[in-house]
Amino acid sequence: MMVESARPGFCHGILKPMKLQQFHTQKDPRATVLIAHGFAEHSGRYTQLIRQLTSHGFDVVIYDHHNHGTNIDAPKQKACVDVEKLIDDHLKARNEVANTKRTSALVLLGHSMGGLITAASALQHPHGIQGVILSAPALKLGNAMPKPVMKVARQVAKLLPRLGTASIPPEQLSSDEYVQRKYVEDPLNYVGKVPLLSASTMFAEGQKVLENKDQWPLWVPLLAVQGTADEIVNPAGTRELVKSAERRGVDVQYREVAAGRHEVLGPPNDVETTPLILAWLRHLSEEL
Repeated sequence: MMVESARPGFCHGILKPMKLQQFHTQKDPRATVLIAHGFAEHSGRYTQLIRQLTSHGFDVVIYDHHNHGTNIDAPKQKACVDVEKLIDDHLKARNEVANTKRTSALVLLGHSMGGLITAASALQHPHGIQGVILSAPALKLGNAMPKPVMKVARQVAKLLPRLGTASIPPEQLSSDEYVQRKYVEDPLNYVGKVPLLSASTMFAEGQKVLENKDQWPLWVPLLAVQGTADEIVNPAGTRELVKSAERRGVDVQYREVAAGRHEVLGPPNDVETTPLILAWLRHLSEEL
């Protein structure tokens, strides 16, 4: 399944079509889960989670964001993205999945930048989704510069989109040293400095989500998980969205992973978060 994603702009060459990967459960499918991965990583890092989901009766669809994983315009463009355009891509992916899925229910799951993309997608077009799962969504950046500075950075990024900002140390991803080493050694990951275009647009789109948080659709349940020791994104952004949804009467479940770093879906925190996600999805599918 392929979705054309041609768009002009800096950090873009001749674009490859966005390839959606489908994984079908061998059981009667309960729901379809569309996964959006995080910044600088790729869809292949979700193999274990996909196996868990399919083994418990859920179909899964995932893809590599533009300039991530196998969807790279050119080596120098790796991880250089306009997050607003990635949100557009997500909406296109949702449309394609809606037309081909085997189930009546579609659930969106996103981690980090993918969590930001998922939240923005749900706010922009809330219809056709039955639930949302956010893992450490990048609504507020951990070391974000003041808003006026980031606005200037957005303008500078038009001229120098690949200008490096801060690096993300692998020890901030997980407390598991094996996970840290595998991340750095994975050739499909990006381990350099965050391009200015990526940082500034991530900041801007996170601001938009929080500015519109009171518009979270009342009929879309939300599960959010967040590590308390996350230095890559600011946990306050997740809490702000969750509290707003709770005040409005949205069915919300929020779990903070004590001492959890950024990747709460992976080791060592997956022993806590995977059963939580599976239980939430089972309950959701039973209610539909």
